[in-house]
Amino acid sequence: MKLKLLFLAAAIITCMHFAQAQTDSTAKPDFIQPVTAANMYDTIQPNLQAHGYLKNNIQWNATAILFKSYNFSYERSITRKISVVASYRFMPSTKVGAIPVGKKIFDKISDEENDNVDIKESVVSNQAFTAEVRFYGGKHPGARGFYFSVYGRYGNFTTDYPYEYEDETGSMYSIPLQVKANGFCGGIGIGAQWLIAKRVTLNWYILGAQYGGLNGTINGVADLSSMSAEDQQNLQEEINELIGVNSKQYIDATVSDNGVTGTVKGPFLGLRGGISIGIAF
Repeated sequence: MKLKLLFLAAAIITCMHFAQAQTDSTAKPDFIQPVTAANMYDTIQPNLQAHGYLKNNIQWNATAILFKSYNFSYERSITRKISVVASYRFMPSTKVGAIPVGKKIFDKISDEENDNVDIKESVVSNQAFTAEVRFYGGKHPGARGFYFSVYGRYGNFTTDYPYEYEDETGSMYSIPLQVKANGFCGGIGIGAQWLIAKRVTLNWYILGAQYGGLNGTINGVADLSSMSAEDQQNLQEEINELIGVNSKQYIDATVSDNGVTGTVKGPFLGLRGGISIGIAF
């Protein structure tokens, strides 16, 4: 009798195990999946075990430091080879002459006759939000390999420019111009990403180009009542020529006894690139 009960219990346990395997098409019998060092690591990574790749990636753009800015992004794989990325970049108020890249440029072009001290002393700040979709190639699953991307970006920018003007009598006027602008743009890019360790990623954004529109204002409060009408007109023309491409001016300013007021409207152009490192999970 005890022997029959033992066989009956064994049969019930076998049927339950078979039924469980049938309800989960991805399950595999334990006896053909021995525990090894490789699959032991997988068992403590539910995301990797479920999808075959890590779906999330948080990164920091290391090369942004050259522009005194900080850039962070979050990437999420939505299919095996397509991901979406949300990025945020900001630059705190910084003198143009203190930006490493800007300093190198000014050292190259400045001389005794062309030393743009007012530009070096300009203070800039900005921030940008970017939404991006990446399409990866290659045989590896997940956000790895070369990719093509499309993105949209919103940015706002502030520039404080201590503009100096000398009138025909030799009198100097200091006009604290402030430009505030914001804009939207769209762009495309190419890059490559590698998983260089179990959870460490390296992203090389090779090149991106964007185009859109900027709108803003320009203001500079100053007492210009002692300036002649002719000099005010000359100053207005100089300010309007500060930003322009192919003789097209993007500043429409008016100079009066109280200073400068006007609008800014132009293209939102730019290039993207850099190297980022991150953590995948």
